[in-house]
This record gives sequence, C-alpha cells and structure tokens, in this order.
Amino acid sequence: MRCKGGVRVAVFTDLTGQRVGELQVLAELAPEDRGYGRVRSYLCRCSCGTEQRIEHSRLIARPGTKQAVDRCDTCRFTRKCETCGGNFVSQQYKATCSDECKRERLRLHHLASYYRRSTADPDFNKKANARAKEILASDPARAEQARIREKARADRRRADPVERNKLNSDYRKRYARNRDEILSRRKQRLADASPERRAEMIEARRASERRYWEANREEIIARRRELRLLDVEAYNAYQRWRWRERRRMSAEAQLLKLQEALAERVSKSTTED
Repeated sequence: MRCKGGVRVAVFTDLTGQRVGELQVLAELAPEDRGYGRVRSYLCRCSCGTEQRIEHSRLIARPGTKQAVDRCDTCRFTRKCETCGGNFVSQQYKATCSDECKRERLRLHHLASYYRRSTADPDFNKKANARAKEILASDPARAEQARIREKARADRRRADPVERNKLNSDYRKRYARNRDEILSRRKQRLADASPERRAEMIEARRASERRYWEANREEIIARRRELRLLDVEAYNAYQRWRWRERRRMSAEAQLLKLQEALAERVSKSTTED
C-alpha cells in the first residue's frame, strides 16, 4: 500500500512468468467483479498439467497459511482412501472414496473394537448375549424385528454357495460340540408348544428333512456308505436312532389328531346339549 494525494492505493506486482510452488503463472486475466470489488487473478498451470484461475491475493499470501495456494485444486484435494488405497478428489476431508468403502471401514472399525473388548474380557460374548436377550424379552416388537433381520441374513447366506457351505460347516461343528444340549432344548420346546404349534413344528421339520434329502441325495448316500465301511456299529446305532425319531414323530402326529378329534367331539356334544 502507498499514499497518493492522501489516499491509500494498493500496489500489485505482476506475477506473469513467475513460479509459485507447483504453479507456473501464464498470464493475467480480466478482473472479476465479486460485489465487494474487482478481484485480480491469473491463469496458472500446475506441474500435473492442470490449468486453473487463481486469485492474486492467494498467490502472494504467506506460505503455510490457509489463504496461500501453491498447487491446483486437483493436487490440493487429492486424498487416499483408507479402505481400498485409491486416490480421489474431495474439498471436504473424507477418509474413503465411496459409500462401499465407508461401510467397509466402519465394519473393520467395529470388528477391531469387538476383538479388543473380547480379548480383554473372556466373558464378553456371554454378557453381550445376556443383555441382548433381556432387551428383546422386554420389547416384543423389537424381538420380532430382530428375528426378521436374522432370517433375512440367513437367507442371503444360504443363497450364496460359498456362504452356504461355510454356514452348514459351522452348524455341524456347533451341533457336534453341543449335541445333547441342542436335542434337550428341542424336546423341551416341542413339549411346551401348543398342539397347533407342535403340529406346525413337526411338519416344518419333515419338510426340511425332505428338502435336504432331495438336495443332497448323493452326498448323504455316500456318507452312509462310508460310515458303514468305517464303523458298522456306529452306522447301526445311527439307523436305530433315525427309526426311533420317526416313530416318535409319527406317534406325536397321531396323538395330536386324536386330541383334535376329541376336542371337536366334546365341543359338538356341548353345543347339542
């Protein structure tokens, strides 16, 4: 700034041909009217080849300040995605380049937090499951939503062949570890159910067994042959167990029919009286 006739006048230095950081000043452009005054600017070329219009005040600003510019916007705002490692341009700070990478980063963050807490507390999973059961038991609507979400998740996993094989392998391992407990819970759940619900459960189990047999017929036959060759006694014990289960399910179905017939007869006689 200098005084001329008692008036302070701004003195601008022509930057044409000079180099500011990664920018090469090519030529001065016509001033722009921003409403608060006319702004002087230059056409600059970055070392990456990008040409951009940059204001004079930003070129002469003190290096390291927020106002100073020594690169084009593409170079200034190019960031590296923390998930996929790719480069992307964003004037706002972002850690990921897309919504998919954002979800994956959040998933990894939650997974790391889970591993950290479960390592510090051996009973972390038991406590978390107990809290979840208490919350769902106190809110039936939320419990129903959780059941629907879990069913949809299981359906998606079964639709994928790789996930389906992994899911079946996990089920078999868990069943082998907790066979007696699982069977006792099934029997208790069946015993506590109402007659209508018991009939639905029995029919659903039969339908599931039929579907599994139709989908894995060759594999089941091969496993049975292998079991018979390896251990005849174990194979015979398995066949006896299957026979007992079928007889039990058949007896329960017949008992249910008799109960329904008896209830219908009693209600009919009561109505006639």
